[in-house]
Amino acid sequence: MNRNIEIKAACDDLDRVRAAVQEMSARPAGIEEQCDTYFRTAHGRLKLRRRLLNIEGDGPGVGDERFELIWYQRPDTITAKGSNYHLIHVIDGAELRRLLADGLGVLAEVHKRRTVYLWRNVRIHLDEVERLGSFVELEAIVDESCDEASARTKIDHLCKALEILPDQLIDVSYSDLLLSANSSSAKNAYRAQSP
Repeated sequence: MNRNIEIKAACDDLDRVRAAVQEMSARPAGIEEQCDTYFRTAHGRLKLRRRLLNIEGDGPGVGDERFELIWYQRPDTITAKGSNYHLIHVIDGAELRRLLADGLGVLAEVHKRRTVYLWRNVRIHLDEVERLGSFVELEAIVDESCDEASARTKIDHLCKALEILPDQLIDVSYSDLLLSANSSSAKNAYRAQSP
């Protein structure tokens, strides 16, 4: 099983964060369109990710479509949290989506545009998520070269460098935020129709 330490934060100025990331000499790793389909599970979260790669690049690989099946489990806490996960690459993503939708049921579908930077062993994601807004995600990989304490130190360093404040931190996944937004919209529509 793989592990990383991560945070997610709301961000109303991705351009400011992008400039700060570039000043740190983080390496650009592409811009992608992603669609994450979350399925109902007994525990943890299971999603099938469809990725369109390098949507603003040119040359080989531009617009390549890839699928990944990801199961992960992490606590819903504001602070930097450990996430245990499995990831496998999938050849026939469309057929697997149908199978999982029939067998487990679809919980939510999240569409986002993600700009990826790499800094040491940390993935920096600048996300524009449909219906939710803009976010920054930091994911420090825990492995032989970086233990959990070092990963947490790197996340703390990046939060300071990128001026991510505690009140910006998000404790749940995009799917949870989307489900909450859908629930609020449904309640508001019901209230509007009530006499």
